[in-house]
This record gives sequence, structure tokens and C-alpha cells, in this order.
Amino acid sequence: MLLAVLATLPQALALCRSMGRYRSDGIFFPAEPELEVLAEEQERRGEYRFSKYVKEECRWEGEAPGCGTTDRQLGDVDNGWVFVAHTKYSQYSDICINNMHDLYHGQECCESYGAFCWSGFKRLWCKKTHVRRRKDRQDVAQPGDPGPTDIKNYYDSGQNKRKSEGEATRLPAARKKKTHQPY
Repeated sequence: MLLAVLATLPQALALCRSMGRYRSDGIFFPAEPELEVLAEEQERRGEYRFSKYVKEECRWEGEAPGCGTTDRQLGDVDNGWVFVAHTKYSQYSDICINNMHDLYHGQECCESYGAFCWSGFKRLWCKKTHVRRRKDRQDVAQPGDPGPTDIKNYYDSGQNKRKSEGEATRLPAARKKKTHQPY
């Protein structure tokens, strides 16, 4: 009975704004102190370049309790809105507690998430200021490769520790050392 009442209540569209910079591989870095330090260090070492600051409008799709699904993929573009995050493989708590997660788009978007889904998953779309084109000429935002699970592992191990599909971090994969090969 209560579920039926909740399902009929009008839900406000979950809007948020995200401010940050893009890394040269397309990963978005929200403007937060910890991420700024990481971005400056990656840029200083010459691993990546970063864009100027951008502000983007974002919206969560999927209304609780039945949030629905989609077969769209991260990076897909629809009228300038880019599919940037979802809770299909990563839980809300994984994304919003760990600001190193690739799907994290800032605290304001986490706060506007709303009620949790009993079925399906929520999808975050952001109006991008710049979109790249794939070789097949489809508009798509360029996601980065999964990297180490956190800063400590990155600096302590120096190895690329990949996470399961759908999860990633903002850290680059460790570079392999070149070895001399005799002719």
C-alpha cells in the first residue's frame, strides 16, 4: 500500500551542477582540494594535460523505487547530454564516498541523488561543454582506463591494480619500464 502511494507521488527532477576540469584522456576532475592536488601533480609530471575549469548542468534519470534500466553506455551522447555515471555496477556509496572514483561528479550531484532504487539503477547525464568524436563519427565522451584503486596503492605499489568492470579510479595506469633488448 505504502509503495503504491510513493509510486504515484510526483518526483522532482534531480538536477545538479558539476564544476571541475577535464584530463586529456577525458576523465572529469571535480573542483575539490584532494583532486586538485592530484591533477597538479599529474600535470607537473607530464602524464596528462588539464582543461580550464568548466561548469556543467547534470541530471539524474530514474525515479525510485523502480529506477529502470538502459542499454546506453558511458560516454554516449544524446542532444549534448553525455551519460557520465550510473549505479549499475557501482553503488551510490562507492561513487560518492570515494571521490577518486571515475563516476564521481562532485558533492552536489551526490546530494541530489535522491532515494535509492529497489530495482534498476540511476543514470547521471551532464550537459558537456566539449564532446569528442569517435572514428565512426558518433559523438562520445572519452572515458579513461581503470587505474589503481586509490592514491595509497598507486604510490606504494607503483603497479596498475585494475578493479572489476564498471569501477575505475582517476589515477593513471603505472607505466612499464623500457628494457633494452639485444639485437
